[in-house]
Amino acid sequence: MPHLNDLYRTATRVIGNRTEAEDLVQEAYLQAWKSFHRFESGTNCRAWLFKILFHVIQHHRRKMYNSKLVQDFRKDSWEAGEADALP
Repeated sequence: MPHLNDLYRTATRVIGNRTEAEDLVQEAYLQAWKSFHRFESGTNCRAWLFKILFHVIQHHRRKMYNSKLVQDFRKDSWEAGEADALP
């Protein structure tokens, strides 16, 4: 797979976790495969893959941030005695 090592190295530096970086690079390649019909021949494939990777990383970070907010909300609600009101 072209540029795999560069993508993995970058994801590891950005995320800080090798296992998560592997998953994110795999997800980026999967998305690239699914959208390959939109790749314009003659353009920079490496740049295209990195753009996809950074979108995947951004989505991952957003998901982790939102998950933390929900967990914090539930923890605060539990401590305030509002646990019965949660779905």
